[in-house]
Amino acid sequence: MQFRTAVEWHDTEAGWIHPASSLLLLGSCFADAVGGWLQQKMPKQQICINPFGTLYNPKSIATALHYLIDDSEEIPQHTYIEGSDGMWHNLLFAGIVSAPTLAECQARVTQALTKGRKALRSADHIFITLSTDHVYRWIKQGAAEKIVVANCHKEPARYFAEEVMSIDETISTLSAELEKIQQSGDTQSKTSTPLHKRIVFTLSPFRYLKHGMHESALSKARLMISIDEICKRHAGTKYFPAYEIINDELRDYRFYAPDMIHPSPVAVEYIGRRLMQWTFTPEMKIFSDEYEALTRDFSHRLLHPDSPEAQKFIARREEKKKAFCAKYNLPDLVLNSKDNGENPYDL
Repeated sequence: MQFRTAVEWHDTEAGWIHPASSLLLLGSCFADAVGGWLQQKMPKQQICINPFGTLYNPKSIATALHYLIDDSEEIPQHTYIEGSDGMWHNLLFAGIVSAPTLAECQARVTQALTKGRKALRSADHIFITLSTDHVYRWIKQGAAEKIVVANCHKEPARYFAEEVMSIDETISTLSAELEKIQQSGDTQSKTSTPLHKRIVFTLSPFRYLKHGMHESALSKARLMISIDEICKRHAGTKYFPAYEIINDELRDYRFYAPDMIHPSPVAVEYIGRRLMQWTFTPEMKIFSDEYEALTRDFSHRLLHPDSPEAQKFIARREEKKKAFCAKYNLPDLVLNSKDNGENPYDL
């Protein structure tokens, strides 16, 4: 007897993420969550998550792609604002670039662009998670342009005008950038070879109670129609059914966080494992198991790191890391270590 309906992914090209793959994830907080899960399965330097910060609407994601694709494009000066909180922000970015001074904010934007452009060039697979088709335009008096913002940065509501993107607008806005990705050449090798990157769309299960349950559902429906049409138009573009897994397969509030809006860590783990089941090559599944075991060794906190037994353990895990890197032709990895009670640091 079946007590649930399993979601199937009808992909004729299953198993395409391998140990050498590089991934770029753009979009909502769901992209952050799934990207964080993937970083437990493969080295972090092979995964770039939201260099523009968390993005929710198709226009902001398309804008981010626009600036990541073209190295010559500079972020306009009029997109920088001094907020009511005394911090400097950029309207095309989330709060990751916000800073006490304009110069520091600009430096963070430059750093984010450099990171994102490098990730886009090297990425084999780009995951794009759409969350809502509601957008907010900056209409503050004296604004040079009524641009769609990535984040409102807690500025007064009177500075913004809310709009809903049409299905046609969503399709055309994203399609324009996808065409550039597939047509652009490799700037590092100075050739005109197409990049042939795989684009994977997902729809965030996050529900917008601010809009009401009915409008939230309509927004998701419009985005789903848009994604379906985009996938029909662009070769190498796929849709991963994360939204359906949450709503039709798990289908229970116990898979939501306490706010009853965001998916819970258990739900993210489940979706991650379904993604792994469908997209990881057999070699990648072995790689991820070995990588997880290695990171567990390095995250183990030693009570007496100077003891002879602890020193043997440290030597053994260093040998395991060296063998792992040699097996998969990886550069030396800097893994999290809690031996001295310090906070873990990034790879």
